[in-house]
Amino acid sequence: MILAVENVSIPEALLLSVVAMAIIMTVLACIMGLIYAMRYAFVGLDALKAKILAKKATPVETVEEDVVLAPGSCGEVATFGIPDREVAMIMAIVADQLNTPLNELRFISIKEIEDAKGE
Repeated sequence: MILAVENVSIPEALLLSVVAMAIIMTVLACIMGLIYAMRYAFVGLDALKAKILAKKATPVETVEEDVVLAPGSCGEVATFGIPDREVAMIMAIVADQLNTPLNELRFISIKEIEDAKGE
């Protein structure tokens, strides 16, 4: 039903504008819901793809029968009583100074050397 401009009263015009805004808001809410649904679908696909890639990743290397190392690690480091945090910092600094990834370096032992002067 098309209404002519001169036949519409003020209450009818207000009602028409409220109905039109309600329709527009409903359509926008549906579009927003569709966008969120697509976002969750793509996030789910990315998670599924990550699981598949993780399964296809190279198997974990084993050094001994009961010791399993993370991929890229090069065995254990003898630390001679140095705290793990300091060992990690030393290894990171050496890797940074050599411009080499940490998993490509092999540390055999790290120990503190006393100063020759005895200080």
